[in-house]
Amino acid sequence: MSLHVVTSEIAPAAPRPSASVRRVAELIGCDEATVRRLVNEGALEAYTLRRRSIMIFLDSVAAHQLRQARVPKSPVEKIKMHRRAVASSANEAAKARLREMGFLR
Repeated sequence: MSLHVVTSEIAPAAPRPSASVRRVAELIGCDEATVRRLVNEGALEAYTLRRRSIMIFLDSVAAHQLRQARVPKSPVEKIKMHRRAVASSANEAAKARLREMGFLR
């Protein structure tokens, strides 16, 4: 009886894109400490590069953002969320104008 070995050539999986703690903090608009806390809690998947650098998989960041997204439960809540968004964008526009005029830094 002979042993027949079957080999298959399967292309290696593409590496998962990742980014540093600082870059992820910039992407999602939070502090680096918050990103580190999310990694420690298991909300973001990461690996250690060398001894000190933590690299976070970007697909886990996208998944975290989807989990955290607010979904309106009723038409009334949808209207309230829209009003807040409009008010927020108007507020940002006003701040930008005041900065242009020199009243804000």
